[in-house]
Amino acid sequence: LIELLGRAEQAARQQGNDDLLASVLCTQSRVGLRSDPEASRQKNAAGNAALRRLRNPSIESTASCARADALLLELDGDRQGAIETMERTLHAVEADSLATLPDRMRIANELARLHYNARNLDRAWQLNERTLQQMRGAGLGQSAGYLVIAMNGAVLLQTMGEVRRAHDVQQALLQRVQ
Repeated sequence: LIELLGRAEQAARQQGNDDLLASVLCTQSRVGLRSDPEASRQKNAAGNAALRRLRNPSIESTASCARADALLLELDGDRQGAIETMERTLHAVEADSLATLPDRMRIANELARLHYNARNLDRAWQLNERTLQQMRGAGLGQSAGYLVIAMNGAVLLQTMGEVRRAHDVQQALLQRVQ
């Protein structure tokens, strides 16, 4: 993945495509965050600089950089800033007619994770349930992604003290994959 992102960065630079460059640099920032936080910050700064050069950035590049921004804020101990960044991004994605369901799912899932870690369990649950509903509506109720997000919901239920309900959800999901 790192090699592929490096080739994409090189191609974006050669073509002068700041939208692709922003998306790639911010994705590199997210991917490398755990192994090299300082390099991650530099990639994120460069990605945001490319994003600012654009008159109409794509939702993909905007979301990619917002996700990297949020992860860096969280790393710096500013979980609330990370949540606010992702809430704004979710609103932007939902308002964009070109945004796809996977775009919305990625942002909502990241935001749910942030809320879960901040122990804002009701908001995390709301985001999780809304994502599952959207997936069912799009015919993705049998997908592997649906199972992962539904299992996240079971973890949320357990954390909220609804152990029996969490168990029932987990059992239903396990039966679906057998």
